[in-house]
Amino acid sequence: MTELLKIFDKNYKEIGFKHREIIHERGYWHEVFHCWVIEKLTQSGIFTFN
Repeated sequence: MTELLKIFDKNYKEIGFKHREIIHERGYWHEVFHCWVIEKLTQSGIFTFN
């Protein structure tokens, strides 16, 4: 199994913890943050991810 994440009801009240796989199978609201930083290096359109 993967890490445990907090899950919430439709009113954003914390209702417990579940494994990531279960959360995605059942559609629970959960607490996760993703941050992508993209930088253009050249005029030819080459990008990097930092």
